[in-house]
Amino acid sequence: MQAPILAANWKMQLDIAESAALAKKIANELPRGNGTVILCPTVAAMPAVSLAVSGREDILLGAQDCHNQTKGTFTGATSPAVVAELGCTYVIVGHSERRQLFGETDEVVAAKVAAAVAQGLIPILCVGETADERKKGESETVVTRQLTTALASVPPEAPCIVAYEPLWAISHGAPHPATKAEVTPILKQITTLLEKRSATPVLYGGSVLPDNVQEFVTPDAFAGALIGGASLTVESFLGIVATARRTYAI
Repeated sequence: MQAPILAANWKMQLDIAESAALAKKIANELPRGNGTVILCPTVAAMPAVSLAVSGREDILLGAQDCHNQTKGTFTGATSPAVVAELGCTYVIVGHSERRQLFGETDEVVAAKVAAAVAQGLIPILCVGETADERKKGESETVVTRQLTTALASVPPEAPCIVAYEPLWAISHGAPHPATKAEVTPILKQITTLLEKRSATPVLYGGSVLPDNVQEFVTPDAFAGALIGGASLTVESFLGIVATARRTYAI
């Protein structure tokens, strides 16, 4: 994994045709360069997106979630083995929406991380505190708990990515985007916790935009970004990639 790592999380915002069209535009217009570009469409759109980016070995695929079992009576779930079979290299695990909307606990997230690693996938482990937890001064406690629980059974040498999502700075409910100064203490804490996993990159995932990515994605800060809404148009996503590449080339 070469920094900067730019992962586009399309969530459930695009249908199959829209996903394929966006992927095709990105494949056609993205200049080759430093860094790692990851597209995370829905599982249903994965084959179409894979076809759209064929020939671009520098554009990799990731799933938005997976189950913690490879087979079983789990209606509607996606096996990590199937995620790997679809050609994914990465899988997002523990996203704030999964934790909040689907009630995923730290223990569930930990099981998913372990299952992903067992299938040869690279988990993009999301951690982060809510606005209420931040207000109570619990940011470090929450992030430490999430991170240590999720990685407890994962060997230090296993490839993994951590994405810090400050929920209080995410666009759909945030009064204002975060500043680098506000998130740096947590970045330092995460880096310390990952001391035995020195090869684990840390991404930023708090309302990343073309005009603020250079504040967070730099060699002395985050190794990349997990991008939501701004990855849904080719112009904004390629703008983020171009800016991040420049900051890492300096």
